[in-house]
Amino acid sequence: MKKNIIANIVGKGWSLISNFVFIPLYIYFLGIQSYSIISFTLIIVGLMAMLDAGMTATLSREFAIKTNSKKDLVKILSTLETCYFFIAIIIIGLIYSFAGVIAKNMLNDTKYSNIELIFYLRIIGIGVAFQMLAQFYMGGLLGLEKQVKANFYQILWSIARNALVIIPIYYFRSLSAFFLWQISCTIIYAVTLRMVLIRNISRDLPFFIKPRIDNKVIKRVWKFAAGMLLISLVASVNTQLDKLTISKVLPIDQLGYYTIAMTLTYILMTLINPVDIAIRPRFTALFSENKLQDVLLLYNKLILFISIVIFSIAAILFFNSKEIILIWMRKESIVDKSYMYVPVLTLGMCALTSNLLPFNICLSLGKTKLNNIVGIFSLFLTIPGYWIFTRKYGALGAAVTWTTVQIIITPIYFYYVNKFYIKDKHGFKTFLQKIIYPGLVAFGLGFIFSRIPFSKSIVLVIFQLAFSAFIILFILLKCFLAKADISGYLGLFKFQKK
Repeated sequence: MKKNIIANIVGKGWSLISNFVFIPLYIYFLGIQSYSIISFTLIIVGLMAMLDAGMTATLSREFAIKTNSKKDLVKILSTLETCYFFIAIIIIGLIYSFAGVIAKNMLNDTKYSNIELIFYLRIIGIGVAFQMLAQFYMGGLLGLEKQVKANFYQILWSIARNALVIIPIYYFRSLSAFFLWQISCTIIYAVTLRMVLIRNISRDLPFFIKPRIDNKVIKRVWKFAAGMLLISLVASVNTQLDKLTISKVLPIDQLGYYTIAMTLTYILMTLINPVDIAIRPRFTALFSENKLQDVLLLYNKLILFISIVIFSIAAILFFNSKEIILIWMRKESIVDKSYMYVPVLTLGMCALTSNLLPFNICLSLGKTKLNNIVGIFSLFLTIPGYWIFTRKYGALGAAVTWTTVQIIITPIYFYYVNKFYIKDKHGFKTFLQKIIYPGLVAFGLGFIFSRIPFSKSIVLVIFQLAFSAFIILFILLKCFLAKADISGYLGLFKFQKK
């Protein structure tokens, strides 16, 4: 599994680098309002994810179960893929039909005409459908623990889609060129992933598998898929409602500034995603083989590992947001309108990353009830919260609402997963020792380092920030890991080698 995690690190590392390199170029060539339109398309992608109906998670889980034969995998893929084709058609139809309503009511104060916005939204609908198909096939590869291949193709797609798009927008300086290029790359990506997935099931399978729905497959997976449908629905609303409210209540350029801050704090999620992606099929496999002690051992080690890594970086983001965005964007006007969101969103992202392992435990067991209860509970806070506080305090009100909800649900979520699913008798103590205490130490150190004056040289500022993060990481390792454990963490997954 270490090989898979390394592959995921490379894949997510490229994603992180591409954001830092190319977003400033998009803004430079197209302007902040155009980038805000691009940001709004991410909201559409997030909202349409609810129509996934749990198919991707179901495919990944079924492909990770060791007792399924190749014949079973073909039936599962054929059945779920047939359903997904209908989903893709629905996505294109919905966005095409409601493009006019969305353009009129959600995109405020743009330099584009209503006709142009409708055109952009309709071509985006095609891209969203194929992007979701690609994620569906990616779920199959991840379930088979083929992270190396999955990340290889994802990096190629990202290079073509996010990096090479600089060529058409350099010459044409238009959103049409931007979206048409990205959609073309996504269609090719989806077709390629399907070919790779089929070949990894069996080299004898033809590319064109006859669409069919196997009732036995539906009967076996429908409960998990239904639970995941509700999770997807709630998660889509929860993750996009802040940005949706901003686009509705405030001028569209405010969404661009907010997205810049959110993208920066998403570094924390990117750091943990490689482990998150690799661990879910591993948990599923261990549960299917009834290796509960291995699950508990891996779970407890990873909680501390995630906390140490996340809080080391979060402390730097929290206290140095202005300097970091200035290094990134190189424009004071952008810094002044976006840096204030970063400390607030950083705290929320710390809470969110702390929930990843408990979330994966639930899905690996096929349990979706807790995820849905927590998600629905959070909606009762976010729906009125975003509307009230965004209207009163602007985008900062949306950031505070999102972070507050994440902080409230984290200990609740952690407690129930520890008590009922992994039977950890020391759940509260574990939460304090492996999440709260490392966080307090990291932020205390981050405050101390932030008091050191910065040089006027950008290179020296980058070095100072990186050095501060390294020292915080080193101190956390020394404080919370015994010497024997540090070397053990380097071989964290050796005991699970196949």
